[in-house]
Amino acid sequence: MAKNWIDIYRDLRPEEPLTPDDPKLYKNLFGNLVDNIAIRLSTEKDKNQKVLFSGNGGCGKSTFVNLLEQHPIIKDQFFTVSYTIKDILDINDATYIDLLLSLTLQTFIKITEKESIKIKKDLLKKVQDFALSLAGVIEREEIIETKKGKGIGIWLQKYLFAYYRNEKATREKIRQYYKPRITDFLNTINDILDRIQFALKNKHLLILIDDTDKIPPDKAHEVFFDNGQYLSIPHSNILFVIGTDITSSSQYPIVVKKIGEEEFFPAIKIIEKNETQSEITKKNYNLFRELVYKRIPKEFIENSALNKAIEMSGGVVRELIRILREAIFFAKGKIRDDHIDKARMKIFNQYNLMGYVPTLKKILENPTWPNTLDEEEAKKVDHLIRELLYMPALFQYRNNEEKWYRPYPIFIEWLKKLD
Repeated sequence: MAKNWIDIYRDLRPEEPLTPDDPKLYKNLFGNLVDNIAIRLSTEKDKNQKVLFSGNGGCGKSTFVNLLEQHPIIKDQFFTVSYTIKDILDINDATYIDLLLSLTLQTFIKITEKESIKIKKDLLKKVQDFALSLAGVIEREEIIETKKGKGIGIWLQKYLFAYYRNEKATREKIRQYYKPRITDFLNTINDILDRIQFALKNKHLLILIDDTDKIPPDKAHEVFFDNGQYLSIPHSNILFVIGTDITSSSQYPIVVKKIGEEEFFPAIKIIEKNETQSEITKKNYNLFRELVYKRIPKEFIENSALNKAIEMSGGVVRELIRILREAIFFAKGKIRDDHIDKARMKIFNQYNLMGYVPTLKKILENPTWPNTLDEEEAKKVDHLIRELLYMPALFQYRNNEEKWYRPYPIFIEWLKKLD
């Protein structure tokens, strides 16, 4: 059935991760990245690898996680536990204790859902004791008596994580209890994970944790910078999805050293850092056109409007979809240049950049400026750059070259007019 503009509008959901069988998916966006990371994990699957998978917000990291989970190598060699922290934690108030707790209990919940996995009584007893201990810490009389056997997985999901996500007091009690007992906490986690790994027999455990890039910059700094050493300890292969607000910091190499390996999914470069076009950027424009045509029939958008939308997106998929969603709503039919302009202005007006303009202007004038700062100067602007990347009002590029930055293009014309 032919699409109308309302169907197109509904297909343009900026925050929607795609699955491997989604007709809107354009796999060329990921190049060889999924294959390469699947092979990297496979080569040392018995080493409890930790991977920090980073990229600009909205570049397609959640879709990448879905593709990786279904990759033939991963399906053949790993038992994967994939979850998003926003479903079980409060992303605005997340700590390393929360991450460690969630990855352990989500893994147990996942294996209880598999009838083919035989769970021994000692594992059930270990998890039940742990759950009872947690219930005692938060003093929830009505849930102290948990179900036994596999029913404990249902209890964890239905009660514990519901309280944990919605009640700050519950989170604080658990954190305050385990922080001074961190060694015992980690030993319990590893005891549970080791027993789970034993139950998996020929497959290795791989935990894919999505949306850790949604944690606000200050909280993310506390999780990965101040306490990253604890995230390296669990006995499992783990991939953490993180944002460029973490990777942009001058202290990021220390984080990588604490936790594990880094893999980066860059924004797609649609302009060179000297504001010129090249064969690479022209090729990338074509890539984005094909991606858009997966969602918008050609007759619904003028070619010049599509080019303008790609230019305004800065090479970030979510921002391109966001611009086009607003534009199709304004057009209620075929998208023209003026609809892209209206969409740009609507998005522009959602931001408040007070206090950030000097930093944005310096980066606009010199895309590698943050890289040239000495340690003391870098510390002064680190938090500003992290916040701009998190918004997002700034994008980071690598593309097999020196790391560089560019303001979100919807602001560039405005920035150039400012004195």
